[in-house]
Amino acid sequence: GWEGRGGGGAGGGGGGGGLHLDAKELAKLVGERWRALSDEEKAPWAEQARVDRARYEEELKAHIDAHERAQACGRGDGGAAGEEQEAAGAGETRAEEAAEEKAESMEEAMEEGGE
Repeated sequence: GWEGRGGGGAGGGGGGGGLHLDAKELAKLVGERWRALSDEEKAPWAEQARVDRARYEEELKAHIDAHERAQACGRGDGGAAGEEQEAAGAGETRAEEAAEEKAESMEEAMEEGGE
């Protein structure tokens, strides 16, 4: 387990008996443990990542399709409401792109052994 890791109290957490880590130290420990796993031990996690990625892509497509249908219905008035919907849609698209980039980078990190 995690016992004995971090030199008896990593992160400068004095006393308390618990292991106190900041985000950087925790990420380092998790990365070390991930790299220490065999391919066989990593397989269930890789499969879960594949399943989650497929679900994410399906949900994203459904969301984008629904958003495009809503925009198509809202464009008929040609007024400010359509412009507001269009502006909101641009923001969602950027958020969706950012989420997809994050998912891809996490997946790549897992494939590279956490480095």
